[in-house]
Amino acid sequence: PIFEMFISPFFARLQGRDISPSQKLVGGFFFAAMAMVAATALEFARRGAGVMGPPSFVPSQQTADGFMGNCMVDGKDYCSNCAPKSASGDEGIYMSNISGFLMFIPFGLVGLGEIMVNPVLYHYAYALTPSKTKSVVQAVNLIFQGAVPPALVAVFTTILKSAQPNNLNKGHIEYFYYISMVLCVLGTPIYLIVARKSHIKNPETGSIIAGSQWESRVATSQVALAGRQMGSFVGGSVTGNDPLGSRVSQREITLSQRDIERIG
Repeated sequence: PIFEMFISPFFARLQGRDISPSQKLVGGFFFAAMAMVAATALEFARRGAGVMGPPSFVPSQQTADGFMGNCMVDGKDYCSNCAPKSASGDEGIYMSNISGFLMFIPFGLVGLGEIMVNPVLYHYAYALTPSKTKSVVQAVNLIFQGAVPPALVAVFTTILKSAQPNNLNKGHIEYFYYISMVLCVLGTPIYLIVARKSHIKNPETGSIIAGSQWESRVATSQVALAGRQMGSFVGGSVTGNDPLGSRVSQREITLSQRDIERIG
């Protein structure tokens, strides 16, 4: 709601036109990359923070299994419950002297990216497919959103296993964040090139239109639909006195409304 009511209209007024799906996707990629930057900075900060271990703990020492030391020392449990422990549970990893609430920063940035990317992908998977294949394509979209990313994480985690030991103070988990940043940086221009040169077949009419033209129609239809439902749009392109808008036909609004009703 915050994005749709305040942030999106603000940037639409700022650039003098509606926010296109490509802009939302690129914005999502940007937030994802910034999340990796924040995670990298947080990892360096965590590694540089002190370890909340027993008084006898020496940072340069560790057990044969890669743990920091015994959990129970003088009747106090020093091991973290979020880190691996030995099979017996006697040895583990001590906590770093840094607030766990800082994790809200990278996770929040990832959430902002998902807010911008996921709805656009849902719309593409539904609006650009024939009626008989909408459910199948949407299922494939959900697989790529929910199954493929964890699979890639598993692959890179396995490849970087030596850099992610039990004692992360002895490892380099930031390597994974570097790879994620590179994927965002390389993937963004690739997407923009493909989107610019692609030609999309309108499932309603069968006509071929350029990707940029389709994006313009999608953004305009969404704005017109919002104006029709709310009576006014915070940008001036659609108002209660002009429910159809100056750039959208009644048929386009009806088609968009019908699609939303199908989804609902």
